Amino acid sequence: MTAFSSPDLTPSSTHSVKSILADTIALQEVAKLSKVGAWTYDFSSEELFWSQEIKSIIEVAPDFVPSYAATIVFYPPDTHETILTLSEHAQSTGEGWDLELPMLTAKGRTIWVRTTGHAVYEDERVAYLAGALQDITSDVERRIELQEMASQAHQALADLSTYQAVLDQHALVGTISLDGKFTHVNDLFCSVGGYQREELIGQYQSMLETDYHPKSFFTNMRRTLMRGKPWQSEVCHGAKNRGLLWVDMTIMPVMDTYGRPERYVSVSYDITERKRTEAELSEATDRVIGFFEVAHDGMCVSDATGKFVTVNPAFERMLGYNAAALEGMVFMDLIHPDDIDLTMQAMTKIAVGEPVNELINRYKHKNGDWRWVEWRCTPRDQLAYASARDITDRLTYERHLLAAHQQAEQATIAKSQFLANISHEIRTPLNGVIGIASALARLDMPDRQRDMVNLIKISGETLERLLNDILDLSKIEAGKFDLLIEDFDLVREVEAGSHLIAVRADEKGVGFKVQYGETARGQFKGDAVRIRQIISNLASNAVKFTQEGHVVISIDVTDGDDLASHVVIAVQDTGIGFDHEAGQRLFGRFEQADGSITRSYGGTGLGLSICRAISEMMGGTVKASSIPGKGSCFTASFPLLRTMTLANFDGGESKVTDISYNETHYVAGNEPIRVLVAEDHPINQRVVAMMLEPHGVDITFANNGVEALEHFDTACFDAILMDMQMPLMDGLTAIRAIRERELRRGIARTPIAVLSANAMPEHIVASLEAGSDAHIAKPVTPQALSAGLEKLLSLSDVTELKNQVAA
Repeated sequence: MTAFSSPDLTPSSTHSVKSILADTIALQEVAKLSKVGAWTYDFSSEELFWSQEIKSIIEVAPDFVPSYAATIVFYPPDTHETILTLSEHAQSTGEGWDLELPMLTAKGRTIWVRTTGHAVYEDERVAYLAGALQDITSDVERRIELQEMASQAHQALADLSTYQAVLDQHALVGTISLDGKFTHVNDLFCSVGGYQREELIGQYQSMLETDYHPKSFFTNMRRTLMRGKPWQSEVCHGAKNRGLLWVDMTIMPVMDTYGRPERYVSVSYDITERKRTEAELSEATDRVIGFFEVAHDGMCVSDATGKFVTVNPAFERMLGYNAAALEGMVFMDLIHPDDIDLTMQAMTKIAVGEPVNELINRYKHKNGDWRWVEWRCTPRDQLAYASARDITDRLTYERHLLAAHQQAEQATIAKSQFLANISHEIRTPLNGVIGIASALARLDMPDRQRDMVNLIKISGETLERLLNDILDLSKIEAGKFDLLIEDFDLVREVEAGSHLIAVRADEKGVGFKVQYGETARGQFKGDAVRIRQIISNLASNAVKFTQEGHVVISIDVTDGDDLASHVVIAVQDTGIGFDHEAGQRLFGRFEQADGSITRSYGGTGLGLSICRAISEMMGGTVKASSIPGKGSCFTASFPLLRTMTLANFDGGESKVTDISYNETHYVAGNEPIRVLVAEDHPINQRVVAMMLEPHGVDITFANNGVEALEHFDTACFDAILMDMQMPLMDGLTAIRAIRERELRRGIARTPIAVLSANAMPEHIVASLEAGSDAHIAKPVTPQALSAGLEKLLSLSDVTELKNQVAA
């Protein structure tokens, strides 16, 4: 660095020195004001010089001795390479630099500086670097602030453009001059209103006003805007192609520099559809309110605290309070104490948004009575909407109805018990009548005596049929007439049902035959007993009302899909027939075609009614047709399930012949069959003896269940016939005791049949459950008793030893 020589202080140079000092002081002041300091760097001595202003900028002490290494640390690390490169470039080429860089002062404050440098030559080489450092922090911050403001302004302009685009998509926008003329409208304004832009620009806004609003409506709008205040309302405007147009309109005045309106901007939204919906909702609401007012059920709304918000007139009538008294009342105050817990459970459900249906509790009427109320409640928007029905009268009626029902059930039970008792009491002596008459009929006797016996036998059978019809009718009326579904052979059941009728027809000299269709044979599933009953009733009627000619039973089966078959049983006769009027009442109970007081035919008039009931229970029906004086045809039809068919059957006709009575001797080896008969009625003991003695049966009688057990304990029997109702010990108890003894002793099971006048279905079930193997109902005929004993013996171990010899 070049040394400065001593200044020349001669008088002639005094003025120059003062001038230099003044200039120097001025330069220092300028440097302070502009925050600029000078620096030099001597390459030969590697000395760095800072002016005092630089030290002030970098915030070091006045006596701080700068160096290159000490200087570089005040700049960010990422600038070090740039500064070094520029210094080397200036030294080698003499070119300077002018940079703006951040700097960290000695006090840790970040500032921005402008640093300049250039080369100083001496003897044609770069001997020094000299430059300046200026604090430009305030300028840089202002510049950054201006950039941010410019960016925000740009974003605001962009947002404003977006807002305008969005607004134009969804709102009707228009600009209006102070005198009320359109100066601008957007596309949506035109399209919604159906106008061209040229039809609106320059026209008064009032052209869109309608008579829907009063004149004062628009007058108040203009006054508000002229005062410089915004105005907002729903307005019904006219539209060119849509009639009326409802808009939600906001008009904002645009103010000049003096705070006075210079124009107006209108922004509107099309709410025509919403107004239409509101109108429909209002109309529906009016209807609901009308329904609320006229509904017969009580209706109310309550809040979350349980207070009535509103009630309808029916609710007032239900509790006796007027609406003013109920609204605001807590409904829990009216509830019966015993129903509070139940009601609180329902309120818990409502509180979590669940509906409540069929809640029943008691509310206190204004007159002090407790009224039973059935509720349905739905929660919504912190309110509970409920309907209530006063069911006090209904519950009272139901209690009376239940009591009447219980009385009816008791009466039905009493009736059933009575019928069971009557059945037993009638069947017991009837068993003696029919049994003895049947036994007498087997003996040789004069014709007159035989006629008398036949009259007794026929009368007994008539009484038995009458009893069966009455019992069947009772079961039908009580709903206890059940079907027993099982496999059966159709032809066998038809023959069984028509056999006795064929005998009666033969006795009257009336022809009787059964004919079958091509598919009328095979195994079916159904109630065989009831089918026999239908055939027996229809055929019996036909024989009874036919004096000459014939009775024909026709059986036809039509097969359908899935083994389903339709069975048609037609009974045709040549009897007295009946007219149309009689046919209308024929299937009624206690009705007959011959209803005159001098009628010649017996019967109760129950048979056809029972046949129809049975057919309908099986899914079918019974019909009748007739020509008075020429005969009748009764047709029963019902579905059955075919389970097996018989091949090689060509149809045809079967003549039902009388089966003569055969006396069968039952023996085991050379010994007669031993039968224990438990029967307390002496006449019935005689009847059984008369029926079984011709068969060579060894009979032991017991007068009650106790005697039956004594005989069982001391002797062996091949079969037991047990009455149900006996003194000391009844038959069912005796059967259970016998089965227990057999099990305990490990002996063979003795076949037991209940022989009883208790012949109702429940009696049969009870006998089987007690351990019997069969049930034979009284009154019993020799044929029935013989068949029952035959079946019973087939269950015993003596089956192989049994010989049947025709008498």
